[in-house]
Amino acid sequence: MSVTDARATPAPATLRTATGRVATRWVTAHCREVPWLTAATVLTTVAGAALQVLPVLLLGRVVDGVAEGEPRSALVTIGVLMGAPPAAGRGGPPRCRRI
Repeated sequence: MSVTDARATPAPATLRTATGRVATRWVTAHCREVPWLTAATVLTTVAGAALQVLPVLLLGRVVDGVAEGEPRSALVTIGVLMGAPPAAGRGGPPRCRRI
């Protein structure tokens, strides 16, 4: 086959995609090859979902606390719980940087 032959063949209009069965077989095979990676993926997925719900629950407690007239110390505690993880993860509040 020459170089000109390769250029003359047209590319397919659409890309081939795997069927559900083929994709399931591929995922299952890779999960069996590295089981610790599968467990870590499931664990981080569940933890991430739980951590996404936490701020909503805490904000609901703030709203309930304000509506019921709770002391400020309870509301400040909840505020600290909501603000501490992002501050710890970024090393402080976000800063504007010039590009």
